[in-house]
Amino acid sequence: MSRLLRLALVPVLLGVAFSSAGEDGWERTDRPAVKFSIEDVSGGRLTEKAFEGKVVVVDFWATWCGPCVQELPELARFAAKIKDRKDVAFLSFSVDDDKADVVKFFAERKETFPVYMASSLSDRMDVMIFPTKLIIDGRKGAPGRIRLKKEGVIQGDELDSKVAEILKKP
Repeated sequence: MSRLLRLALVPVLLGVAFSSAGEDGWERTDRPAVKFSIEDVSGGRLTEKAFEGKVVVVDFWATWCGPCVQELPELARFAAKIKDRKDVAFLSFSVDDDKADVVKFFAERKETFPVYMASSLSDRMDVMIFPTKLIIDGRKGAPGRIRLKKEGVIQGDELDSKVAEILKKP
């Protein structure tokens, strides 16, 4: 779906999107994640195997999305905090159409975490609004199950508490 069409759909989707979310903005779900193969901005590949054995926070975002850019420092803090953990991972999925735009964008920023080109994946993961976080439980194997979804900006230690919530469940 093109970026302009997505932007045009935002007002329509906002009413629908938030109706199933809890008071904290997080939708509890139990949907299977999808199999995929996407490229990072350096040319490497990532598949759903990255979810295996972990709870994974996936952030769908774009360089042209103001709220997405606003929360990047918070996401970078979260990524740095969990980088040595074997049971939790953070993945940044850009829905930008041009990899060169993303590379240029990060050349001018402090945040340093791997970014993957995932515009082809957003529709398959039922992501229409940006930013959107998915928390996927891959502890029982890839591709895992989408347990939580939040459309919009996260605040403070929100990701820490949601990941802890998923880790408590068998």
